[in-house]
Amino acid sequence: MLSRRLKALVIDLGIIWLFSLVITIPLGIIRTIISFIPFFGILSRLIPVSLISLVIYGIYEYFCLLTHVPTLGRRKMGLVIEFKEETRLNIFIRVLVKCLSIGTFFLGVLNLLVMIINDDQTISIHDLLARSKVWRS
Repeated sequence: MLSRRLKALVIDLGIIWLFSLVITIPLGIIRTIISFIPFFGILSRLIPVSLISLVIYGIYEYFCLLTHVPTLGRRKMGLVIEFKEETRLNIFIRVLVKCLSIGTFFLGVLNLLVMIINDDQTISIHDLLARSKVWRS
């Protein structure tokens, strides 16, 4: 199950990465141009180009969970998410913690260890906090 979850994540992140290139390349160019203009160098630091992919992934994941439509990666791997109590707050918590675990090294490694330990129970940190499980359909 762990390998299916990781493959689904790689598929979803690959799709989001390609989509976010369309946004990040122009923003990177704008950021570079602004950095050369006197007194606007500070503004160039306010454009968080590196976070764009993570924000897009969070939005994609949230709306897929909210509308009960599997992400393309989950659909390809045949995975279904089941919430013990499905509320917008639980969905938001799951997406937020998952994005944090993707975006930070420590939480990502910790999440991977939890998934390895609980492989038969299909649980990760974001599943524990949101009271959800991932099943094979």
